[in-house]
Amino acid sequence: GLHGVGVSCVNALSKWLRLTVRRDGQVNLIEFAKGEVQNRIIETVTGPDGQPVEVSPMKVIGATDKRGTEV
Repeated sequence: GLHGVGVSCVNALSKWLRLTVRRDGQVNLIEFAKGEVQNRIIETVTGPDGQPVEVSPMKVIGATDKRGTEV
């Protein structure tokens, strides 16, 4: 997104998150576990640009049957 709020929310609610950005001949990889940086790699490569995201959501605690229905 424009300000990075979306991936910040996903990161906060995930066991782990791995984000890979390919741009201008470089690959930037950053990995998080429970919101903390675990690994950061920058390398030069050839290939198409793109932004794959891999994520493992945390387990939900408590009842979910009425979540998102409140106004």
